[in-house]
Amino acid sequence: MQVLTTSTASKKSNAGRVEKKQRTSAQDSRAKKRKAAALVYTGKRVSKPSPAEQRRKKSTVYRTSAHADHFLAVLREVEAAQGRSWKAKTRVSGLVEVDGTSLGKFAARASCKRFQPQIKALTAKLARAGKVIPKVFFAHYQVLGVMRRGGPPVLAIPDLPVTVRGSRPPTESLEGIRQTGLLHKVPLAQRPSTTIFSDGNRAWQTLAQQLRMTSHAVCHQNKDFVVPRVPRKTGHGQDAHEGFLVRAFRVVAAAPKAASAAHPHFKLTVSKPGA
Repeated sequence: MQVLTTSTASKKSNAGRVEKKQRTSAQDSRAKKRKAAALVYTGKRVSKPSPAEQRRKKSTVYRTSAHADHFLAVLREVEAAQGRSWKAKTRVSGLVEVDGTSLGKFAARASCKRFQPQIKALTAKLARAGKVIPKVFFAHYQVLGVMRRGGPPVLAIPDLPVTVRGSRPPTESLEGIRQTGLLHKVPLAQRPSTTIFSDGNRAWQTLAQQLRMTSHAVCHQNKDFVVPRVPRKTGHGQDAHEGFLVRAFRVVAAAPKAASAAHPHFKLTVSKPGA
């Protein structure tokens, strides 16, 4: 019985050694294939780094990423400074387009210190109307712009307006336009000859009139960029022919000979009263 047990144990150990050897040879063959593929890929006698080496080099990769982020942040700051400098120097005149839009919104609690002036004004308005005062308000990211036709736009961000849940994005306000100072980009000497085209918002028109500039309302959504001119009654149709005959009669009545000489094919008989 002891002999049988020993032989069985030896067979199991031999089988284990054979299996381990086969597994090791298979791993070696896979490792050789990876090295061969790396050599073919790189074209050099340098293999790819192992996962352990990559883990050791992760700290260096993170430092490189941090340096790149810092470099991009510096570039953005330089670009922003140049944009602010250009905006301060830019002036517009002539035919000027003005408009505003909301790019998005985000929630703000009633206790948010950043928007306390807007929240207090809106809360007082809701209290006067007898409405429920919410605990969360929404601030709209609004951008205003002014542009001379054919030129680059000048953008500005006023104090963000605050609304309640479910409200539509607010339009431009007179106070917000004054804060940006966009209409003051028009030089004082050129304001009488400058025309402001707004997209129907009365705040732009009111401030333009206060600054002694002409303003007209157009509809950019309907591709309307000029002021429609209403023709006079004597400009079209039957009124035009009647107006022409009246003017011709006055000319002939004033100087019949001169009119006949100027228009030999046009003959008009003028009858005297009582003839």
